[in-house]
Amino acid sequence: MKLLSILILCLCTFNMGAPLYSNPPSEQTQEKIELMLFYSPWCPYCQKVLSYLTQIHKSVPMRNIQNDPAGKEILKNQGGELQVPCLFIDGKALYESDDIIQWLSMHKDSLSGA
Repeated sequence: MKLLSILILCLCTFNMGAPLYSNPPSEQTQEKIELMLFYSPWCPYCQKVLSYLTQIHKSVPMRNIQNDPAGKEILKNQGGELQVPCLFIDGKALYESDDIIQWLSMHKDSLSGA
C-alpha cells in the first residue's frame, strides 16, 4: 500500500512530463496570424468574401490589386497567380472565395473587429 501511495505521488508530481501548473487557456498567449487579402473591387468572388467579413463584423488587412501595382506583383510572385480573391495566411496563398470564407469562419475569433 505504501508503494502504491509513493507511485501515485510520483505520477501526480511529474505528471508524465507535463508541468504541474500552467496558465489557464484564456491567459496563454497565442501567436498572431499574419493575414493579407488581395482583391479587386469589380470581382464578384471578392465581393462575396468582403460581404462575409462585413456580415461577421471583422476585418483583415487588404490590398486592392486594381490600384496597387506593388500588391499585384506580390500576389503574382508569392502566390504564383494573379487570381483574386487570395488570402495570404502567414505567407501562404489561399485561393477560392468559398475556401477563404471557410477559413475566416473557423478563425473569426482571432480576427480584428470591423
